[in-house]
Amino acid sequence: MAVLNTGFLLALTGRRLLLVDFDLEAPGLTRLIQRQDLVANPQQASQASGVVDVLHQYLYEKQLPKSTTEGEGGLREFLVELKVPETKNPFARGGSLHLMPAGGEEDYETRLERLYMRSEAFASLRKPFSVGFRQLLLDSKLFDYILIDARTGLSDEGYIATKFLCDQLIVLTGLNEQNVAGTATFLTKVAAWKEEKCGPRLIMLLASPVPEYEDDPKQDRLDKAQSRFKELTGEDYPFALTIPYHPRLSLYEELVALRWPQSGLGRAYRALAGNLRQMVGDSVRDWVQRATDSLREHKVRECAQSLDNLAAIDREQAITLARQISGTLGALSGEQARSVLPLFECLSRIDSDDPLHLLRSARLKRKLSLPNSQILYDLDQALQLADKAKKTTDMAAVLEERAEVLLNSDYAAARAAAVAAFDLYRRLQQKEKAADALVLGSRASGSLGDRAGARQGFAEALAILRELGDKRRISVTLHSLAESDRLQREYVAARRALAQALDLDRELGDKRAISAALHGLAELDRLQGSYDAARRALAEALGIDRELGDRRAISATLYSLAELDRLRGNYDAGQRGFEEALAIFGDLGEKHAISATLNSLADLHLERARLLLGEGNLESAREAARAALEFFRQQQVRHPHADYLDQLAQATR
Repeated sequence: MAVLNTGFLLALTGRRLLLVDFDLEAPGLTRLIQRQDLVANPQQASQASGVVDVLHQYLYEKQLPKSTTEGEGGLREFLVELKVPETKNPFARGGSLHLMPAGGEEDYETRLERLYMRSEAFASLRKPFSVGFRQLLLDSKLFDYILIDARTGLSDEGYIATKFLCDQLIVLTGLNEQNVAGTATFLTKVAAWKEEKCGPRLIMLLASPVPEYEDDPKQDRLDKAQSRFKELTGEDYPFALTIPYHPRLSLYEELVALRWPQSGLGRAYRALAGNLRQMVGDSVRDWVQRATDSLREHKVRECAQSLDNLAAIDREQAITLARQISGTLGALSGEQARSVLPLFECLSRIDSDDPLHLLRSARLKRKLSLPNSQILYDLDQALQLADKAKKTTDMAAVLEERAEVLLNSDYAAARAAAVAAFDLYRRLQQKEKAADALVLGSRASGSLGDRAGARQGFAEALAILRELGDKRRISVTLHSLAESDRLQREYVAARRALAQALDLDRELGDKRAISAALHGLAELDRLQGSYDAARRALAEALGIDRELGDRRAISATLYSLAELDRLRGNYDAGQRGFEEALAIFGDLGEKHAISATLNSLADLHLERARLLLGEGNLESAREAARAALEFFRQQQVRHPHADYLDQLAQATR
């Protein structure tokens, strides 16, 4: 019963099982082919061949069945499919269970006797048969587990199964002296096979059958048996678990683990399946470790496969791990972020009721500057999940993100999403988040030309935050207000808001926010022609960025400084700045920034060449054109004005 119950338990977690009845003298598993409640195709089962037939074929015809499952002479002729009950876990579907019986019902005893009549002839063929039979099963690629039921001992079939076929050996033994002594002799023989590089790699010892009575000193008997094994073999063979004795079920192959899962036998068989998983690296712990290691190494496909395997065994554990993983991915950037994006599909599939995976996927796509259509698709799916599950907080967060995304394309839709998020946050009494939603709505109103609505929204948000004393959010709101004013060319108001934000940022010691405020002030100075003031602000920002080690911010500041040099005609300094920024953007995999920087370099080279040409310095103009073309050739991109520069580089007058 141990093989049968373990097989069904593993098949119910999506694994593909083969049970081989190698107990040819007393084939218990083979009796299953008469059970119409277990056999998928009773007619086919009644005609199936088995182990004895495989042995006969090898002994007398010197060949094994074909590894193909279909067609005459294929492995399918020796297999009986068993019914695997439906499971509610969608990740565990696809499990299967096949039986290779001891042999067909017709003339079984005669065919078995004939094998033993020729046992001397077969003795020399044991190893080549075993090697070929093992490879036959492996080459079929049909099974994740192959469980072989063989009698403990050194009979022909037991010898073959134990010495040549198995990777892991599970030995069941009683606790009386006769059983212990016989099993010790067997284990001593198995240990000696290591010198021949044969036998199992791992051995698990089970006590079975063990009667369970209230007054039965079971642990004492287990300790004595273990001591006796040590005495007889010189090795420690601890009992992994005990299989209790049940008088009524001891003579039948019954699915105790499924029909009476809370019985002593049912619990023991579940424990046995768990121990077997640990032996072969298929346990919950193994798949958690594999998923974690794969994620650390950014092997997305392996991580997803590990999560799927974990979900088949323990869906709740898989959901817990999926949520942990999802929460860590948002911190990634560049190519690392791009590489893990497909993992969100797996996380959402495993944890299908949680909209946060889709929300985080959308945020990562926005960070990577992917098309809005991709980002909005994730957000739409997340919103549907949150609405279906009545998760108001998640709905508000998705709507807020949606408003943020739409701010660069559809201002009216952005304002509508921000208003909806504000209403939800207000209902939830989350004043800080309500203020954030007001800011988003105000930015959208400003872009729509509704200056009065924008200013009213910003004012309401600032009032809420000042009431709460949330200086950090006040600063963020002032930054947004300044940006809105700048876009409306309200430069005085924008400078006033940024000055207030900068004072708060310095008070809070928020260096990233200080750098952002300095960038904002530098942009206002640039727009108003105050290039010296802009350079001073950017120089201070660059010092902060370098102190923080923020390469993305450093490259952005270098770009802004180079743009100032270009505007002022300092082309050499501008070129050096653009190229330094370009190198960092390349390291970070920032494709959008790389494209923008190359365009700026193109403008710089073109302006310099035209300036030199206008001054009548043809030779210098030609050199500038050639340098521009060579630079873009090295970058493997085509200059937007390549034809003009090419003509200029070859000009003679």
